[in-house]
Order: sequence, then C-alpha cells, then structure tokens
Amino acid sequence: MEALNPDERMREYRFQASEESVDALRRLRASWSGVLATARLVTVALADDTFVRIWVGAADVEGVFDAFRFVAITAPTLSDLDARMAADDETDDIPKSELPTASTPFAAASDLSLPDNDVVLFTGVSWTESAHADAPLHGGQGTMHLSGHPGQLSESAALVCITTDALVVAATTGGGMLIRTGLAPYSLQTTRDADAIAAFLRERAYTEE
Repeated sequence: MEALNPDERMREYRFQASEESVDALRRLRASWSGVLATARLVTVALADDTFVRIWVGAADVEGVFDAFRFVAITAPTLSDLDARMAADDETDDIPKSELPTASTPFAAASDLSLPDNDVVLFTGVSWTESAHADAPLHGGQGTMHLSGHPGQLSESAALVCITTDALVVAATTGGGMLIRTGLAPYSLQTTRDADAIAAFLRERAYTEE
C-alpha cells in the first residue's frame, strides 16, 4: 500500500492492482474456453490451455479499516495456480471446496470464447468520515466507513484509500462479464447480465445515459 499524503487533513493511500495482476488480467483479452466463479474466486480457462485466477487481497489502513483490491495470476495448470495463490501474503483462507480441480466442470465461455475481448479495470475508493449528529443509524458518534467510486467521495472524508474494485471483460459481440469486489470481506460478485453491466458502466461514467 502506497501512502500519498498521510500527513494531510485528508490522509490518502493507494492500494490498487499490482503490475503482475494487471499483466495477468490482460490475458483475459484472449479466447476463453470456460469460467468458474465462486464467492471468493474467478478462474478462467483460456483456449491456449492456460488459466487466469482472480481473487481479493486486503491491506490494513491505519488500523481503521481494510481496503480491498483485485489480485490476479496466470499459470499453465490449476495446481500451479493453487501453489502460487498459497504463497501470496494477501490471500485470506479460502475453502478448498472453492478451488477447482481437473474434474470440476467449468461454465461455457459463450461470447468470450471469441478473440479480441476488451478488458477494462475500474478504480474504487474506501473512506471514513465523521458520522452526522442527525444520523440515527450511527447515533451521532464515531465514524462511518464507506466504499464506492471516486465520484462518490465526500469532501468531508478523513481517511481515503484508492483501490481497484471492478473489471469488465467485453466480447466483440457485445456480451461480457462484470467482476467486482463484494460487500462481504474478500468476496467477489460476478454477472453476465447485459442490463446489469450497462447500468454499472453508466454509474462509473464509462458510457453515456
């Protein structure tokens, strides 16, 4: 995690996908042969018989909250993925039941089986601010921990961490997949629903209304 201006009134940090993770995610531009998504992992089998795996890593921000970002790796076999993942110090304990084996059925790749997919990473932000006295939910005391995208960042934020929280892989035919960090710690949410993906892209100002 990189400190941007920890001594200012609004203390800022950056915890975004590493260069290694970004390089692995770029591999998703190639043809997919299948995909397996669980509550904690997304594993993509590529048509060239290699794999890409995505999960969520965390960093402690001043002992106040955890920030979450994508971690991604690529490897020639599922066992190689498991070994590399086990060596990553950001990885929380993931049940073995979520780790695919050679006999695990993968979902069809559908439109993403075609080449030249488009891969777009999105920036997220987590922050804290003082709870308003007129907010009964917080009893007018302490701080609120909020997460969203940079356009939602409040001017009253006190502690901010910029993250990498979402990924859209779009096929040349218009289909695709949205992967984003979930509400529960270390979780992922995925969808192939075209309307949900379009709504997300509008929310992030990637496309016009």
